Amino acid sequence: MDGYPAGSLDHNLPFLVVAGLTEAPVNALPFDNELKDQGVLLQSQLPSLETKEAKALREYIASQDAADQPWNPQLATKPYKFRVAFTGRSFVLPPRRARLPEDIETPEFPPVLHSPFSPLSPISPLYPDGLIDAQWIQKHQQMVPSVYLCFYTLTSDASMATLNDNQLKKDINILRLALTQSGYKTRLVVALLSDDSESSPSLSEDIQERLENIRRGVAMDPKSFFYIPTQDSFTELEQTTDSILSTIYSHSIEYYRDLGRHARKKRTRGVTPQPTVPPTSGTSQTLTLQDCNVRYDFKAGVFAEFRQEMDSALRSYDQAYEGVLSEDVMDMIPSWSPRWNEARLLTDVITIRAIRCSLWNGQTTSAVRRWRAHRDRIADFVDRRGRGTKNYGWEAWESRWALVMVNLIDKAELAQLAPSTLSLYIQPEKVVMGERLQPWEMLHHTGYWYRDAARHLHS
Repeated sequence: MDGYPAGSLDHNLPFLVVAGLTEAPVNALPFDNELKDQGVLLQSQLPSLETKEAKALREYIASQDAADQPWNPQLATKPYKFRVAFTGRSFVLPPRRARLPEDIETPEFPPVLHSPFSPLSPISPLYPDGLIDAQWIQKHQQMVPSVYLCFYTLTSDASMATLNDNQLKKDINILRLALTQSGYKTRLVVALLSDDSESSPSLSEDIQERLENIRRGVAMDPKSFFYIPTQDSFTELEQTTDSILSTIYSHSIEYYRDLGRHARKKRTRGVTPQPTVPPTSGTSQTLTLQDCNVRYDFKAGVFAEFRQEMDSALRSYDQAYEGVLSEDVMDMIPSWSPRWNEARLLTDVITIRAIRCSLWNGQTTSAVRRWRAHRDRIADFVDRRGRGTKNYGWEAWESRWALVMVNLIDKAELAQLAPSTLSLYIQPEKVVMGERLQPWEMLHHTGYWYRDAARHLHS
């Protein structure tokens, strides 16, 4: 959506990185060179797979990437949803903790290092008193996968079996160690692909013994270790892949559940973390406990979206929204300063995400009410800050705010508003059916919102 930071409004899906099915170059982190050098390299010494089965796997998994699918659970065709990225045999994770910049004097006591995406770290653009930005969302949606799925070949050559199996164990253990040392909780999943074109889908005793030996040698759970025998058809290969991806999906959901649990635990703790180094500017301030709570609530909402648990996401977003607009946060920021504008933009982002959750749950009237409530609240807010709503800037924001609803409706692909239905609006959900509703509380078709946007542009 135009006017909002890239990635801030993306529908969050479990991030899956698939390694070994392509010769793609290593990913590039969006950092300067100093921070790139601190990245964690996951690297395999074994070649990528180049068989026709590997190509078919890559094409099928790529076709299941849900990044561009409608924001509508009723249109889902699979029991899993991923945002998929492919890599060769290398992948770089961002540093879990950012080292002190060279131009900052080392403090007397060992500093507490923080994430490069945190306002507590001096290398972050949010330092020292920003709340949260799109880069943190991009970290989880594009940089740090929930699952790292690594494909290998299991040789059928009896004379090479022992050597091949030992190479696999060594390579997988190196990856496991690198992931552990990175500090991230990314799950490692391994899939071994048979290279025997004559093999049967049923496992021989020898293959079973080899697989068990490898799995134990790398200390992996059976639900994270898969074998794909040669299939009789690509349809069977797709069915096997679906089964693997469904199992992996449960790993991803648990990964984001752990992250959400961690965010809530930090909020409950009620402790304000200290920055790596205190700000030197006399006008700068560090985050307060209320600022931190906004961050924790927003993070919990995003992680709930990753799990597709929209009710939980709504509750967290509501808390974050009220936190930002509270007198302990927004009123403490100088009006119309860059940080104030960032906080106001954050309220837009939170509201848009909450509206999307409402539409996802089929709560169309609630979605419209959220849209209107935010518009009215921000209007009152800017009125009290002295600039008022009788100016170009406000009309431009109103126009953009109407186009937000156009984009949300388009992305949701709501069947009730399909052109073939000729419907002007969607009937309200059952929970509000008994209330006295105004016509403008119904979710109208996109033309209604385009007209609203044009009216404000004309003004």
